[in-house]
Amino acid sequence: MTQRRLSEEPHVSRSVIRDILAKGQLEHHTSTIHPLLTAENKKARLRHAIGSVVHGAGASHFSPMLNVVHVDEKCFNEDPDQKVYYILPGETVPYRERKSKRFIGKTMFLAA
Repeated sequence: MTQRRLSEEPHVSRSVIRDILAKGQLEHHTSTIHPLLTAENKKARLRHAIGSVVHGAGASHFSPMLNVVHVDEKCFNEDPDQKVYYILPGETVPYRERKSKRFIGKTMFLAA
């Protein structure tokens, strides 16, 4: 939300909004989208991590993973992941999460 849009609802000028922000009566925060992990997702992540532990004589250590290729992908969504909120002191920023970003147009870069 922009300061212009914020000033439209109560029908005040943008300078009034800027003054209120400067005095600390309103705060500017951004909120990002977090992945919605189910209990099964968390268990699968833990099983994967435990599966890469090598138990040796006397000590355990992580596998060197010389036969593993890590693929890195970066997606840029058309819908912004960050939203700006103007909140009163003491208010909390809304926690935003999505079950799926499947239907949002995106561009992906892939590297191995």
